[in-house]
Amino acid sequence: TLWLLVLPLALAEEFLMLGVTIWATIPSVAFIGFLLLGIEEVGVQIEEPFSILPLERMAKGCTRNIDALEKQQERIMSIIEIDEDPISTTSAPSRSHSHQIANNNTSSPSPVLSNAST
Repeated sequence: TLWLLVLPLALAEEFLMLGVTIWATIPSVAFIGFLLLGIEEVGVQIEEPFSILPLERMAKGCTRNIDALEKQQERIMSIIEIDEDPISTTSAPSRSHSHQIANNNTSSPSPVLSNAST
């Protein structure tokens, strides 16, 4: 901005040498100032793009959505009972079923053995 303050002094001398009135420096300095300050503002926005984005509102929306998902999960978990022992839910036969199979095999002789012994 200091450069823009002394720009009219430098331009006035140049305009006088060209034969243009000194009053032409006012619009030319205003135009040059507008361009340079606009470029400066673009640079500031590029350096800090998050100052113009609504990040606080976006963060609140994310927090609200996460809270809603937690409440929904709690409702679902209260409806569904979860078995704490995942081993008992396997499809392997129970111990009593295995004993019944073993007892049935030992109580009656195999037909192959009975034919071989006669």
